[in-house]
Amino acid sequence: MSQRLSALFVGDSFTVGAGVAGAANGYACILARSQGWACNVDAFGATGYLNDGAGFYPTPPGRALDRLSADVKLYAVDMVVLDSGRNDLGKDPAAVVDAFTQTLAEVQQLWPSARVVVIMPAYMSATPYTNYSLVHTGFVAACGAAHATLLDPVAEQWYSGVDIEGMQIPDHVHPNALGNQFLAGKIADSMARHGLGDLVGARVPS
Repeated sequence: MSQRLSALFVGDSFTVGAGVAGAANGYACILARSQGWACNVDAFGATGYLNDGAGFYPTPPGRALDRLSADVKLYAVDMVVLDSGRNDLGKDPAAVVDAFTQTLAEVQQLWPSARVVVIMPAYMSATPYTNYSLVHTGFVAACGAAHATLLDPVAEQWYSGVDIEGMQIPDHVHPNALGNQFLAGKIADSMARHGLGDLVGARVPS
């Protein structure tokens, strides 16, 4: 019997399941359960590659980069999924890309044998956000240099022609149960199309 794959998802309120009462009900663990992976989540709302959560917590949890040194002591993983940066989208794209690049380098140093999957920062919208092209260019370059797989909800049109409002909680930002199910399916499909079929099977997240 093959050993069970272990995945670590690093991110923000989307990743931690803010709209569905916690990570166990969020897209990350829905996806992990459907594929038979162990699900590990390091995610805090209001954080990003630049944002450390200051102003939202008595003690800020830190940027994604800041938290990795603690994660490596907790998780021996085969795959790291970086899904952060939404809370950075109003900031200078060059600074966002630089912080992301540092985070990616640290992931590779701490888990040198792990597969790395990056999800481009995006809210649930079919319309590209301001500065998307600049952020995208930087992420493509960084992932290419690091041999990480980049999934892009904007370029892949995850939200085109779908009922976005029906997949969100009343804040019109975070995914509800249906939205988390949708995201899990989109990520699985995108991973397979990007050549990671050895990690994701034909099972539909449920």
